Amino acid sequence: MATGVFSRMYKLRFLKVYKHVNERESMLQVIPEDEYPSINCLLLHWDAFPLSKFPLRFNTYCLVELNLRHSNLETLWSGVLVTSFLTILTISSCFRYSNVQYPTILWCPLLRSLVI
Repeated sequence: MATGVFSRMYKLRFLKVYKHVNERESMLQVIPEDEYPSINCLLLHWDAFPLSKFPLRFNTYCLVELNLRHSNLETLWSGVLVTSFLTILTISSCFRYSNVQYPTILWCPLLRSLVI
């Protein structure tokens, strides 16, 4: 994926990236230091998220649902996850599941579903 492709999507509200059920890994290549969806993004559903760490530049404040199942995640965030609106967090079936470091989820007052 080209550098800066998300930075031009300043009104992005919903982003869903799927992989084919028979594929073990996503063929989509992303750049870790790239700009990611804006503060206005409400839903991020990305099957087989290719990075081992969630991007620091992604603003999670307005997220309502974050679904990163079947990902290569090892770490979500360093420190405390701060989001006022997050209701669903799904990080199930990560390839490196046993090594995943979970964030401290103190500032998610509306969280009603956590799937790990």
